[in-house]
Amino acid sequence: MEKRKRPTPAATVVIFKCHNDEPEPQILMIERAYSMSFAAGALVFPGGKVDAQDAKTAKAEGYVRNAPDDFDDCIARIAAVRESIEEAGVSIGIYPRPSTHLIDRWRERLYLGHDFLSLITAESMVLDLADLVPFARWCPNFAGHHRFDTRFYISSASQDCQASADCREASKIAWMTAKHALSQAKKANYKIIFPTMRNLERIAHYQSFNSIREHLKTVALETVVPFVETRDGFEFVSINTSHGYPITTAPIEQVMGKS
Repeated sequence: MEKRKRPTPAATVVIFKCHNDEPEPQILMIERAYSMSFAAGALVFPGGKVDAQDAKTAKAEGYVRNAPDDFDDCIARIAAVRESIEEAGVSIGIYPRPSTHLIDRWRERLYLGHDFLSLITAESMVLDLADLVPFARWCPNFAGHHRFDTRFYISSASQDCQASADCREASKIAWMTAKHALSQAKKANYKIIFPTMRNLERIAHYQSFNSIREHLKTVALETVVPFVETRDGFEFVSINTSHGYPITTAPIEQVMGKS
């Protein structure tokens, strides 16, 4: 039997922004560029692969506070911070808060290959990783698909937070409620992959960022590994019911794009 490669570590963050005159929080969603090799054109949360510079940043004394004991968790949170800047122009977990002008400058330098740690240290800023709360961890294992071991986090942004697509990895960007994203996907206006869909459904059950944080205290954080099962002669992709998701299954043609 062929031995499968280890999954690629990745990090994703659901960024919430609450307005006083709105009953539900908005979350930041991006549409991935159609040129991307994974989830091209799909509506997703900001995020991407963990890389070597994230580990370098995690080891920098005096520039990271409230780091989790799990080093892999630590570098994934840093990757989520970096990717939020690169893809969406949004800073989370960085103090003092960088200006919009500084974020724009960082985005361009990151694109040119500059080291993230050097950008932070040059401004005497620190990363506070407590601002990213573990939400889920997914590691699909379907044959013929590249495997990602993705840690999902939630974080909150200020009401005046601005965001913009980088037009490289993200073609479009928008703040919306989870319910809006789900309703538009049902109308086929958005393409949403299985893990994102399940996470949106989970988020839609709660009315605030704080209520989701309280919910997370009641659920053990275990790796979600979807599996294929047959029901009444039809194939479904499912996840275990113990992970805290309101909907745990979908027809395989919706997930894999089968005809």
